[in-house]
Amino acid sequence: MSGLVVQRIRVRWTSRDAAAATVRGRVPQGYALPPLPPGGLVVHEVLRDEATGYRPVEESREGTSAVHEAGLWIEWRDGLAVVDRLPVLGPLHLYGGARPGPR
Repeated sequence: MSGLVVQRIRVRWTSRDAAAATVRGRVPQGYALPPLPPGGLVVHEVLRDEATGYRPVEESREGTSAVHEAGLWIEWRDGLAVVDRLPVLGPLHLYGGARPGPR
């Protein structure tokens, strides 16, 4: 296995107006990677939150557990990384027991 870095960038907001959308549109889509250890799996996460003025908060974590916590599955095949999203389990009862349909 070779080394692999996953960079996950999340932007979180609540404002829905055009001015807020313009501000969000100026948030960079990629970031320089911090110094990384050789080999292994590294997840570099960047969070830009409207509540903090979109100031970037960065965190780097290593290992398979960090990859799984980011919602990803990585499998190595013939020296290449195959990256997939982990399944997301949603609520079993979307309507709290009420049946959708005519009222």
